Amino acid sequence: DEASQNIQSFAEAQLATSWMREFSDGRSLGQVIRPLDSVGVYVPAGRYPLISTLLMAVIPAHVAGVQNIMVACPRPSLDMLAVAKLLGVRQILHAGGAQAIAAMAYGTESVKPVQRIVGPGNAYVAAAKKLVSQDVAIDFVAGPSEILIVASQGDARWIASDMLAQAEHDVDARAILLTTDMEFALRVQAEIEIQLSSLSTAQVAKW
Repeated sequence: DEASQNIQSFAEAQLATSWMREFSDGRSLGQVIRPLDSVGVYVPAGRYPLISTLLMAVIPAHVAGVQNIMVACPRPSLDMLAVAKLLGVRQILHAGGAQAIAAMAYGTESVKPVQRIVGPGNAYVAAAKKLVSQDVAIDFVAGPSEILIVASQGDARWIASDMLAQAEHDVDARAILLTTDMEFALRVQAEIEIQLSSLSTAQVAKW
């Protein structure tokens, strides 16, 4: 609930509005903002469901006024389904990979095509989004998760947590701390080892 409210507040602050202004006699110019009718949200769930992706993609679409939101997920967990219900999602496509992207882009007997596809995924999902981008709008072609932290000092626990939060996404993810302080770097490294010992995704994060 707290995350949902925070994301909604931020999305509302970003919301563009229509406007019209008379620049001279007989000459009025402006812009009209209309929401898309439909959006497809791809939510990965290869190793574990990314509920944060669901929140951060569905809520801005709701705020923008999109009426039809479809979520595609290869293995939706019970907690993900609960969050989807909380967000008012009425369409969940139980499919993943390139085939889910194709279904949302072009439709099937049981799936209506959407106007825009958003959300991260593996290399196959990224390649599929790039291929269909000639026919349907996409957010962008995302690569592996990356984070670069530039710091001379800071709380080693927080920095280690930030790095591991990205590293646990995928074996191709990269987490880097750039610092001129060797002692600080060693503290962060030690904290990473401590947190890895209790992290359920340690096998992926430490790759």
